[in-house]
Amino acid sequence: MALFQSWMWKCNILVGLALVCHECDALIPRSEFLQQSLLAFTTSNIITTSSQWIAVEEDALLCRNGALTPEQAVPGAYSNSCMTLPRRIVPLQIPTKKSATSSSTETTTLIISQEASGSGKTGLAVWNSGLLLTRVLQSLALQIPLWFAQQERILELGCGTAVVSIACHRLGAPHVLATDGNPDVVRLANQNIETNQQPKPISGKSSGDANADTSPKMSSIEAKLLQWGLLNAMDYSEAADLLLGSDLTYNSGTWRVLAETMEAILSPTGTILYLSLGHEGFNVNAEVEGFVSVAKEMGLVPVSEIGGDAGEKVIPVSSLVSSAISSQEDFKQLQVSGGAKIIALQRKQLRRNS
Repeated sequence: MALFQSWMWKCNILVGLALVCHECDALIPRSEFLQQSLLAFTTSNIITTSSQWIAVEEDALLCRNGALTPEQAVPGAYSNSCMTLPRRIVPLQIPTKKSATSSSTETTTLIISQEASGSGKTGLAVWNSGLLLTRVLQSLALQIPLWFAQQERILELGCGTAVVSIACHRLGAPHVLATDGNPDVVRLANQNIETNQQPKPISGKSSGDANADTSPKMSSIEAKLLQWGLLNAMDYSEAADLLLGSDLTYNSGTWRVLAETMEAILSPTGTILYLSLGHEGFNVNAEVEGFVSVAKEMGLVPVSEIGGDAGEKVIPVSSLVSSAISSQEDFKQLQVSGGAKIIALQRKQLRRNS
């Protein structure tokens, strides 16, 4: 096994594509690498089981670290090499020993299955926009440690693999609902939720009533089908204290029905956090500004800050993306893709009274 580890150390894995060996200066296709390596290690009398090899091969080829990867245009959509893998592994920093102003952190991983094997399956894969929104939420949790615990009900629109919703739950959100209009997507989202499920007790709210329920309660997360539109959205009327979405506004024909859905679902004091990532041929700023103009007609207006309750840190919305970028490679990828735009919306009446 030492020989195997030594040989692997001399190589770099190119995710989902090939393997580069520095000593032989060769580019080895993924399938050929696996076949040749199995033969080589068998003839070298290195004992390993097929399941161990599968684990090694998959681990080597997974797109780790939640990296933003180059996307290419495909008929009717966009794709990248990581989308074709059976799963993504996304690291997540979680605040621990929380107080209103400080916390320590620990790192966990989300295991997200994908099924984007053909056309029409874009919702069954992890998109860069979902990864970036996950990082934005992680950054919020690290800067305002109790923020997620205060978001009593979180709902995500167009959840896809549910990576964003699962991250919210891990970051301390009591109740999370992931929604999508595609039944296959909802099935995969629930599968990912089950894989990453870590139920946590939350404290019951206390009051002056001696009979008030103060026993620990379980947090919850699930995925459900939700087709956009005012009629369907009324099933979740004012149900979200935090409403999330990413890459939902690429089709201007859906702006009005999306804004109607958001307005119906948002609680009176709730906040919408929406992120859109640029693609070749799309102007992300014009796209989001166009959607905001429609949202304003529904009584939703942009806000410039997040936090500030009960002595919390105030975070400018304009800083959320930059605070979530941790590597030069991701910064370059954002530039190549045309950048990212994030907005926060609230009800106009709330802004007038605040």
